[in-house]
Amino acid sequence: MKFFGITDAISSPEIISITDNNRNSSILLAISTIMLYDRSEGEFTAFLAKFMNDFADNGMIDDLSVRNEIKEGQKHVHPKDVIERMKDYYSKQNVAINCDDFSGYVDFNGDGVIDNNDEETDDSDYPSNPVYEEDLVNSEGLLRQVLGSVYTSLRQFVIGQLQIETARLGKGSSSVNPSSAADRTLYDTWTNAYYTINKANSLLLAMKRKGWNSVLPYYYAETLALRSFVYYQLAVLWGNVPVMIGGEGPTDYVPQRSQSDVLDLALADLLVARDMFGQNNPWGDYYMHFNQSNVSVLLAEVLLTLKQSSQAQQFLQMADAYSCELCIDGYPIYEAEVIEMIANEANGNTEEVVSYWSNRYNHYGTWNALKRLGIATEVASCSENELLFPIPVNELLANPYLTQNPGY
Repeated sequence: MKFFGITDAISSPEIISITDNNRNSSILLAISTIMLYDRSEGEFTAFLAKFMNDFADNGMIDDLSVRNEIKEGQKHVHPKDVIERMKDYYSKQNVAINCDDFSGYVDFNGDGVIDNNDEETDDSDYPSNPVYEEDLVNSEGLLRQVLGSVYTSLRQFVIGQLQIETARLGKGSSSVNPSSAADRTLYDTWTNAYYTINKANSLLLAMKRKGWNSVLPYYYAETLALRSFVYYQLAVLWGNVPVMIGGEGPTDYVPQRSQSDVLDLALADLLVARDMFGQNNPWGDYYMHFNQSNVSVLLAEVLLTLKQSSQAQQFLQMADAYSCELCIDGYPIYEAEVIEMIANEANGNTEEVVSYWSNRYNHYGTWNALKRLGIATEVASCSENELLFPIPVNELLANPYLTQNPGY
């Protein structure tokens, strides 16, 4: 409250609702509007995580980038427009809402004090209508830009994944503690996974509404494969995890699904994606994006995790050797040697495979393979429960439906 320049006190903030029609709901609406400014759902989730982490260490917002983003939100708040849209939205839900003018709770000039010097900014280019998700894909060029941003967030997840896996193997940075539910890298990895999933969900929904999934199915297949890749990693890293596939409410209240359910979901979506790709690759390259061949390799990985070796062999045989490799924004996922090891594992030739993965660190696939081969506890010198990572404590506090993994 102090950070937003609000001097009022709220005795029970955890039970406030925007529909309360009182002073507290006005404060909540003011802060929510500032935080949500110019952000998609996925972008808001990531920003909120950044805000929470900065606040957690000393009860203050020290990160200059966070402070500046908040100031942008304060500068561009338009209470009258927000209130009109709130009333319109809730009237369609048959809910009576009487939003008060919350201008008195907005530090428009961002000087830290709400006073007579605060005036609403006149944005000449302020949109008269809200932007809906289908506007993300008004053209193929825009669709490609948005999809590129999903790959960028995926890269952040992969970076964190490699850090916590390498730490579990006793290598890498000593600042990463993979056994602590309060570890920052662990939390960032989890957050970036769901940030990527949320962005993929928004894009999939936008393509469906716009009809691109039938006109340009390659991009839809690619986004579906990208989301499945993240869910596969989440299932391997944490076991039982929440599943968002579009249209749900806040992620804070999504229950866990079993590891087997998450793997089955990833498998089913990958099968759909593989059949949708077709022969025309609009990107012109074969290793910077998901395509039919590297999705076949990913399918084989998931099937090996599910102990279905014969089916894994079938998909590996379908993959074109020329276009199998995959590199996500500079991070190699499927290299020729890795694909060869996956094929050997599927065929039961595990002697070379065990040696290969036992001596490979800070690379994608090592942790997954060691677990599939049943040698992860030996190589990592860890206990059985440590084959899964602890769910971040911030997520447990935010989501009452989450249960911590055993042993943590």
